[in-house]
Order: sequence, then C-alpha cells, then structure tokens
Amino acid sequence: MVMSKPDQTETIVARAQSALDTSPHVALRRLRVEATEDRLFISGRVSTFYQKQQAQETVRAAVEKCMVVNEVEVG
Repeated sequence: MVMSKPDQTETIVARAQSALDTSPHVALRRLRVEATEDRLFISGRVSTFYQKQQAQETVRAAVEKCMVVNEVEVG
C-alpha cells in the first residue's frame, strides 16, 4: 500500500502505534512506529525474539495491506 497522502500516513501510523501502546505485552508499549511513503518501520528494543514477533504481528493486524519492516532489536 502506498501512503501518498500525509493524513492517510498519519492515520496509519497512529493506528499501528496505538496497537502497540495498548498491547497486553508491556514490552511492546516502548516501541515506536514511523512511516515512509510505502512502509511502516517498528523500532526499539525488547528482551526476547518472541516479543519482536509479537510487535510485528500486532502492527500487521492493526494496519492490513501495509508493508511492515521490523527493526526491533532483541537484547
């Protein structure tokens, strides 16, 4: 999905960020979402690879049809 309109991009980022911020997984609430014209990037740090996967799936579920790039670090 190409997010060509700034309002559309802001809405998608807000929806993705809200999904992380309200996650039952507390570690995901510290992560951040940013966007380019065709991708969403998740960044930050979590303790386990499972949490990294949870972050990606949480964002994917919130914003279908967007390419999600998971740059979350584990450690």
